[in-house]
Amino acid sequence: MIEINLLPQRYRQVESTPLKIGVAVIVGIVLVLSSLFFVISYHIKTNNIQTEVSGIETELASWSRRVKELEHVELEWKVQQQRKDTVRKLFLSRVLLAPKLARLQQLVPSNIQIEAVSFQTKMKRSSSRGRRGTTSIVRSLTLQGVARAPLGQKDPFYADDVRMNTITGFTAALEADPIFSAGMKGDVSLVKSINKENREDLFFYLGDEEPYKKAEVPVYTFAVQASYVFEQEEESSKKKKKK
Repeated sequence: MIEINLLPQRYRQVESTPLKIGVAVIVGIVLVLSSLFFVISYHIKTNNIQTEVSGIETELASWSRRVKELEHVELEWKVQQQRKDTVRKLFLSRVLLAPKLARLQQLVPSNIQIEAVSFQTKMKRSSSRGRRGTTSIVRSLTLQGVARAPLGQKDPFYADDVRMNTITGFTAALEADPIFSAGMKGDVSLVKSINKENREDLFFYLGDEEPYKKAEVPVYTFAVQASYVFEQEEESSKKKKKK
């Protein structure tokens, strides 16, 4: 007998066929496998990216260390270059003072004794736009000595003004000499007050059987200074780079 289902479509019982169930299972498996593949691929790509980033960071750190090492080497090179230039300029300034020291031997009178010679050096760099920098080297020559003279019978202590005139005459002779005063900045100046003191010395005593006697005689100690300026142009940066 034929059965007819008179219920509306929405109330009718639909029987599932094995084919539909199989399709649903296959679709579910495909979705699960796709999700797993996506997750695994995502993790692999993430790990690769992290590895690349870590490698780049390591390489950047290595290059950063190299850059710092190069900067340190460059700084050391500049310091050594400045030292070399300074030594060269100081040597040149000393060479320029050599004729003055040789001339000094001829300018010191017999009644003055130079006991010490010293040098002081000051350097000053100046530069302006569009021009090379210049280095001014000021070398000061300091002479320390005593003014003395043999005593005479009628003048046992030698007048103070005579010794003073001896010192002032010596400084005037230094300033007037063209070789010693060449390049001199200002005048020969006293850097230490003139002091009077007694020293054991030989003096000439007129009419005595023993003309030379040892006794304490007054002398004047003094210190004078002469300064010289040497200006030198610094090498341009282009020439230094070529070297």
